[in-house]
Amino acid sequence: MHDVYANGAVGVDISIVEGVRGGLYEGSDALTDRGSTASVAKTLDLPVILVVDARSITRSAAALVKGFQAFDPAVRIEGGVILNQINGGDIHREKATTAIEHACGIPVIGAIPRREEMKLTMRHLGGLVPFLEGSQKEVFHEKIHAITHIIGGDHVDIDQLLDIAKETPHPQKGPPCFSLRIQRTSESVWPLTSRLIFTTTISSISSGHRGGRACFFQPPHP
Repeated sequence: MHDVYANGAVGVDISIVEGVRGGLYEGSDALTDRGSTASVAKTLDLPVILVVDARSITRSAAALVKGFQAFDPAVRIEGGVILNQINGGDIHREKATTAIEHACGIPVIGAIPRREEMKLTMRHLGGLVPFLEGSQKEVFHEKIHAITHIIGGDHVDIDQLLDIAKETPHPQKGPPCFSLRIQRTSESVWPLTSRLIFTTTISSISSGHRGGRACFFQPPHP
């Protein structure tokens, strides 16, 4: 895991490790954090930006964040919180923000409103409509533009988010295992799904660019 992260982080300004869809502590086991986003964050010693569904809650959002902090103190939920699904306007945002910052001691760096134009169609296993498919329709580009404007406009402090990300030092060079050269042959094909790309695919894509060609396919779904 360290090698995969280091390989992707060389020469970049910031690194973002996306969590699994189920939640911070969701993994393969009920009593351990194996396979969870929390485990990845601890292994790589990265700060966590907690995205909280704050729909219809204000002070309870602080209790939720406090619970996540206390559940495993080794997880660095110190970077900040982004409130999602804010549907009560400024009053909703201000009450939830004040409660979290007072009770939990971490800043709220964003509050994203609940809007119809923020919705994206879901596929099976929680995957979003992929770019290759969606980009063929103008409405897809309009929706992506709207989402980008809403999140990156007045609702998330991008500068503060970047400052948090830059606190983690990046490796100066990639691990030796990613510098190996693989002899190219006509049979060197890397099958990659264009609908859903799972986390285990990322290192394969990186290696595949060195030693073969990518062959995209669309797996069947219900």
